[in-house]
Amino acid sequence: ETGQGTTFRISLPAVSSRDDSGMTGRVAPVKGRKSVLVIDDEEIVRSVLLRMLEKLGYDAVAAASGTEGLEILSGEPGRFGHVLLDLVMPGMDGAEVLKRIRDLDPSLRILISSGYNESEISEKLGGVAPDGVILKPFRINALESVLGEGSA
Repeated sequence: ETGQGTTFRISLPAVSSRDDSGMTGRVAPVKGRKSVLVIDDEEIVRSVLLRMLEKLGYDAVAAASGTEGLEILSGEPGRFGHVLLDLVMPGMDGAEVLKRIRDLDPSLRILISSGYNESEISEKLGGVAPDGVILKPFRINALESVLGEGSA
């Protein structure tokens, strides 16, 4: 009927039944597994990565810059097995940090985390090769996979 209008009723759950990250429970760090150092200038990225790594059973530490990351690595030799490194950061960029980490400890697995595609990453690194690349945005299963490569 004209002028009466229509009423719609929409019901939404008050609480999501699952975490937006796709992660379920926290896993205790695995004994004997080396820590992961996350170097990224974006606070939200560091926070999410630390949560993901903890849920995968890694002990993880974050640095807000390449300089801070290098200080952490220098101060705790042997603690870290992986470095998850952002490519584009103010000050010292990921390519320079990668070179310095290689000089400091060639045994560390360095994984580049970037929104660039692999050919752009290669170009920005200028011939210095990381041990792996994970393209942003990524899910926890992709992170688990790239960390597991070559660490058996």
